[in-house]
Amino acid sequence: MKKLLAELRQRNVFRVGGVYAIAAWFIMQLVDVLMSALELPGWVDGFVLLLLIAGFLIALVFAWLFELGPGGIVRSDRADMAAGEGPGRTDYAIIAALVAVFGISIFQVMRGTEPGNGVSAAGTIPAAGAELTAPAQAAAASIAVLPFTNLSSDADQEYFSDGLAEELMMKLARVRGLQVAARTSSFAFKGRNVDSREIGRQLGVAHLLEGSVRKSGNELRISAQLVNAQTGYQLWAGRFDRELVGVFAIQDEIATAVAEALSVALRVGEITRIPGGTTNVDAYDRYLRGLALLNRGISPDDLLAARELLREALEIDPDFSIARANYALTLARMLIFVPEQNAATRAELESVVAAALARAPEQWAGHVAHLLVASGNRDWMAVDAAYRRFAALEAPPGWSGASSLAVILASMGRHDEAIRGLLAARRADPLSLDVAGMLQQNLFVAGRVAEATADYERTLDFPGQRDSVEHVALMMIWDSGDTARIEAQYRRFLEYQTLPMPVLEEVVGVLDDPAAARALLKRAFEDRAYQDPSRLMILAWHAAHFGDDALAGAALRRALVDLKGSFVPAIWFPQLARYRKTAEFKALVRDLKLVEYWRESGNWGDHCRPLGADDFECS
Repeated sequence: MKKLLAELRQRNVFRVGGVYAIAAWFIMQLVDVLMSALELPGWVDGFVLLLLIAGFLIALVFAWLFELGPGGIVRSDRADMAAGEGPGRTDYAIIAALVAVFGISIFQVMRGTEPGNGVSAAGTIPAAGAELTAPAQAAAASIAVLPFTNLSSDADQEYFSDGLAEELMMKLARVRGLQVAARTSSFAFKGRNVDSREIGRQLGVAHLLEGSVRKSGNELRISAQLVNAQTGYQLWAGRFDRELVGVFAIQDEIATAVAEALSVALRVGEITRIPGGTTNVDAYDRYLRGLALLNRGISPDDLLAARELLREALEIDPDFSIARANYALTLARMLIFVPEQNAATRAELESVVAAALARAPEQWAGHVAHLLVASGNRDWMAVDAAYRRFAALEAPPGWSGASSLAVILASMGRHDEAIRGLLAARRADPLSLDVAGMLQQNLFVAGRVAEATADYERTLDFPGQRDSVEHVALMMIWDSGDTARIEAQYRRFLEYQTLPMPVLEEVVGVLDDPAAARALLKRAFEDRAYQDPSRLMILAWHAAHFGDDALAGAALRRALVDLKGSFVPAIWFPQLARYRKTAEFKALVRDLKLVEYWRESGNWGDHCRPLGADDFECS
């Protein structure tokens, strides 16, 4: 064996093998880059690897048989080989290079396979949990539509450029075989200078559609380009100069060009007017303005303005059912965030439902609105029926109603079902704070606090309205016993709080004095300024935390029964566990008609179970 090894070294077989291995590694790195840049088929890298392996064997045989000497390439048996000559500088350099290549390869393998390595949308490690897994590698036919840049002289025209991008998302999402990133996640990069590769990685897409809009009076110029997210190379570009009325045709042309550039086969009529849309420019303009306000947050002023604009859009085009669905969603949010108008809002929402079901009973929008109204009326069997009907219909691509549906399910105590839907929504829209916040809330209520905490940490730098997210984060650590940490999170919550509640500013100063905190909360409960469902529910959670279950129950009854508040999931929060063991809680859920629904449907949810024909218990 020693003789054979000496012979292999003397014939430079080891040296040739080492150099070849290093060269082959660099070739495979190049192939990997070209695979993404040129979008080559998956078999190419395997074929190149086979060629390199075959070449390696040939190189070793060649090294054994031939030697590079002063006279050129000669047979090794005629070469002047110095037996016993030790390794030289070249050999040490080859060994060092091989060690470096080996180390880099091990790092790449470990980085690609270690559990939880997939980086989440916010750039942090995803939560460890059975269903909180890393995103899959981007499919070749996948795309994110980024917000189009507003180049108009009027900065207020930004709603139009944003709306155009959203309409393109919806059209492209209807193309079979094409994966389209959701609106919230794509728009998270608005106004940020982020490399295309990073955007593609965070959204899990292979391509990006970006562009600009210049609107001046009735004149419109739209530029768009499709790029490879990995390389930044442009695959298609177009510029369109039209009158405003031509905006719908431009949307069709861009969507068709993108699909063709990605080699996605189109079915007849696939890139056409989305069912429930409009071709009226005035209605479309008002719809885009209202949608921009609805997407911006949940402030009362934005919701009130959005309601008026969506109402005007429907007056212009009564068959614009997508506008009607967002109108209903706006009203549903107003029930929570504009509570002083609840009576009028609830009547208006019922009118929207009647119009939706009368005009387009086969479309999803009417059933979504019906679901919201039935929930407000505590008709849970009708809620169930509307939910099943909605699930069987095709919702417009990109519709962001997962959180509203989760509220409905959580109201009936079905948090595990709500979590499954929210996890699916998060996979489609990983940067949505709305979805993430509702997911964290349901995980917390379901006792999956570690997962809720991990998802909260994932979303710390997400844009959007954070008050409810920070409030849930506070409640998750309330029982930790860490006073400093609790106070810091309490003050963080107050920093983002949009619903004025001065009593909380006082409570944070007496966190270590439960009796003082209870006195402050009781005073607020009797204050006219706090007599709306949203404020009363917050008082209930805080009262329960500080040990006043009677006050918590009274606040919940006033919020949900007397004032018909819409956020019924409030009754399932962990702080109310003691209260749920009381006769008062049983009376509350009977008045909310939940017990009637549980017995009729046989679905008691995750918290309660029947005890004979007349009684039940909840945890």
